[in-house]
Amino acid sequence: MSRRRTPALLTAALLAVGVAGCSGDATPANRWSGPAEPPRAIAPAPRVPAGTAPTTSFAVGVRQLKLNRGGDRPLPVTVWYPARGTAGGSPEPSATARPGAFPW
Repeated sequence: MSRRRTPALLTAALLAVGVAGCSGDATPANRWSGPAEPPRAIAPAPRVPAGTAPTTSFAVGVRQLKLNRGGDRPLPVTVWYPARGTAGGSPEPSATARPGAFPW
C-alpha cells in the first residue's frame, strides 16, 4: 500500500465505525412498548373531606383590577369575594369584604 492510501483508509474505517456506533435504536429501554407490559397505575386524586363547604349564604362583592408591571400588556382580573350585606341578588361592585377567614 502506498503512504497516501493508508491514512485515507484508516480515516474511512474510523468514520464507518463511528457512524455505525451512533445508529442504534433510538427508543429508550424503559419506555412502554405495547401490551407486553401493563401500564403503570395512576395515583388517585386526593379526596376532599366531606362537610368543608360553608353552610351559610353570603352577599357577594366583585372588583375588577388591571394589573400591569409597567409594560404595554395589562392583565384584567375579576375578584369575587364574600361581602357584608344580605345574601342573594346581584354581586355588589367594590362592596366591603365580610370579616373572617375564607374559605372555611
